[in-house]
Amino acid sequence: RDLHSFPTRRSSDLLEVDGQGGWYTAHFWTLAMEEHFYLIWPMLLLAVKPKRAGKVAFLLAMAVFAWRVLDSRFEWFGSIFSPVNVLSRTDTMMDALLWGCLAAIYFPEIVRFTKRIPFSQLWLPILATLLVVEKLHTPGLIVLHAVLMPALVLSTVLQPASWLGRLLEWRPLRWLGTISYSLYLWQMLFLPGLESMGHGVFRYLQQPPVNRSEERRVGKECRS
Repeated sequence: RDLHSFPTRRSSDLLEVDGQGGWYTAHFWTLAMEEHFYLIWPMLLLAVKPKRAGKVAFLLAMAVFAWRVLDSRFEWFGSIFSPVNVLSRTDTMMDALLWGCLAAIYFPEIVRFTKRIPFSQLWLPILATLLVVEKLHTPGLIVLHAVLMPALVLSTVLQPASWLGRLLEWRPLRWLGTISYSLYLWQMLFLPGLESMGHGVFRYLQQPPVNRSEERRVGKECRS
């Protein structure tokens, strides 16, 4: 019976999640945010002159930051629409993409500026600050996370001979880069949460030896 009904079953049925999504698709909100951004940003570029693109991107990023702070405090969005996590909405997280756009727009100026810096490992202070921000988990510091992530990537472009730049050029990592999007889409098959281990037909991918490292992490969390 199950074999005959297989062609008509939905993917959510096979994964044993409800129609609103679940563990396997919980991270797809980032894809939705990207699609929204790709609709908005090109239209803005067409509406403003190229020389104003940087100023518009900066003002929009600051506007998103301000809106995130205000909506986190007063919950205006949730009072009108269905409550949604403020950290998983396009209108409150789009600045993360805008700072990357700013890095691309002002790339020539950034190159000229960094050439005057004698330090050859710019990624070190950037990564150190990013780790501190991640450790603190302070909502007001989310803007620093949005700025530092593209800055970390940009540092390896500006200084390809740095330790991090050379590490990213390592052949196995370059190969991982070619399949990174697919890994992102399917990562949740191999990273079960404390309450999600063993869901659906992919439960065997969530068990040893495939997820041995994740099993150790879950064990540590349970002990703590």
